[in-house]
Amino acid sequence: MKIQFPLIFSTVAQRISLGMYVISLFCIKMWGLEIHLPLVAIIALGFYVMGILASSAHLGRPTRLINSFANPSSHLTQEAILSPLAGFFLFLVAINGFDFSKLGLDFLPIIQLGSMQTMVEMLAAFFCILFCISTALVYQLFARPAWKTRMVSINFFISFLAVGSAGAYALASLTDVQGLQNLFNLCIALQFINVIANICYTIYVSRLSYGVAVNVFNDEFAGLYKTWIATGAIVPAILFCLSAFYGINSWVLLAGSIICSLAAWQAFFFLCGKQIKFFPQYKQDLKTIF
Repeated sequence: MKIQFPLIFSTVAQRISLGMYVISLFCIKMWGLEIHLPLVAIIALGFYVMGILASSAHLGRPTRLINSFANPSSHLTQEAILSPLAGFFLFLVAINGFDFSKLGLDFLPIIQLGSMQTMVEMLAAFFCILFCISTALVYQLFARPAWKTRMVSINFFISFLAVGSAGAYALASLTDVQGLQNLFNLCIALQFINVIANICYTIYVSRLSYGVAVNVFNDEFAGLYKTWIATGAIVPAILFCLSAFYGINSWVLLAGSIICSLAAWQAFFFLCGKQIKFFPQYKQDLKTIF
């Protein structure tokens, strides 16, 4: 399959936004970090909407967008239903305690979630996670063997947490939140797990049948795969060593490298999605796949 650039942008924007919110909420509840969650929700909502717009642009005609709601048993329909739910609860978290008079909107009251705050925050995280999983299920098509595996859902979810932790770490550093060592370690650990999961997926696609196996050393894949290795594995490993031995932390390089690695991996993922004919019977059938 050709590289779908709107979907790459959508993937990066949605995973970093929703993952950043989930990881930020985790850090607040687990370690008591003084992260301003409404600010995180505002930024996450902005990136999330941009990702949704990119996905909508990929669909092309408005009728395709409407048809995505047509079949409740379809993963695409489930994704379309979960999309506004995640956005709605993020919006509620974002406006909690916000003073609209700062924007000249004096007629709007200050909204306080009060006793419902924790429930709303948890529901936002819940729907963010469901949306990520639903997105992964959309890609699991029988006609594309590289995608028809549970590893796609696992890799999507792990990368969601990894890039989200990078975004949370970058935003917390930018807003001078103190005591971020645990978050930094979590970011490195999740990225390490992400690398392991992606290597397992690489082994899987290299063993596919019907002439659609992927050799990452071929010219078609090599550039993107090397980019992923450099930005997703080598750079984070170097930054971890600098932090462990010299106390040097660079949130800009860490977040930038992990985001770039996700974009490179997603492009590689699209190239892996080669379509086959069902039940090929002759050698010449395999020659027509490409």
